[in-house]
Amino acid sequence: MSQRWRTGPSLTPLRGSVGWRLLVSAPMEIIFAPVRRTGLVMFGLAGCIALIVTIFSLHISRRVSRPILEISRASVEVAKGDLRQEIRYSPGDEIGLLAKNFNQMTRDLREQRTQLTDKQYVDSILENMSEALLVLGAGGEIKTANKAALHLLKCPPEACIGHDANAFFPEDLVRQVVE
Repeated sequence: MSQRWRTGPSLTPLRGSVGWRLLVSAPMEIIFAPVRRTGLVMFGLAGCIALIVTIFSLHISRRVSRPILEISRASVEVAKGDLRQEIRYSPGDEIGLLAKNFNQMTRDLREQRTQLTDKQYVDSILENMSEALLVLGAGGEIKTANKAALHLLKCPPEACIGHDANAFFPEDLVRQVVE
């Protein structure tokens, strides 16, 4: 017989008897079968829980990283000059707030670029027009003068811009223009 038998510590006195003892002897596989079965069940449960936690973690990490990667990609495009970037987002969390602010920033940059382009266009027209043009502030100081005006006043820009127009024109004329 190749089975191992356990004896000894299972020698137990019987209750209510007169010195009688009970000897229990069984193969080790039978004695430890419930322990092994419980171990296998616990190992299986731990494996299932680990699998569920891993799947849940992957789902959460993708959900968090996708908008961040999209913001990163869009910021590279904005850095290249493409201000048409818009990021889809879900409001209510920090990533959504970041995406919303990114979208607002690109809208503001587009608007500023348009204003700058328009201003440069107008400045170019004013600078190159043959008629003299002076822009006066509320106090009568010269704010801007084009080339034709500077030529007419026989004055370099640093000697005219920011100075009182009364130095170049009659005081009553400046007062009429400012009012």
